[in-house]
Amino acid sequence: MGYDLHVTRRDPWWAEEGPEIAAREWDALVAADPALGASALWWHDGRVVAKDPAPEDLAALRRVAVLLGARVQGDDGEFHDGPAPGPAGIPLPPPGGVSRLPS
Repeated sequence: MGYDLHVTRRDPWWAEEGPEIAAREWDALVAADPALGASALWWHDGRVVAKDPAPEDLAALRRVAVLLGARVQGDDGEFHDGPAPGPAGIPLPPPGGVSRLPS
């Protein structure tokens, strides 16, 4: 059994109700940075998931969380907040998250 990290807007990530990350939001990020689509990240049930991420993957997860106005949370509910690095193909948005996404 592995340990997952979740980019989520829910608290906790396993809550049955709460704000979700739409598939179209994830698709827009992957379109802007195709490396995300080739990574170990995937969209599932209103969140982005990484199974057994390597320590160096945490920076990418944090960057995705910032872009989606979300947080990185582990299977046990702990948050992995921290500075989200810029670029790697995706510019950081202004504070408050993504202001416009394609329809």
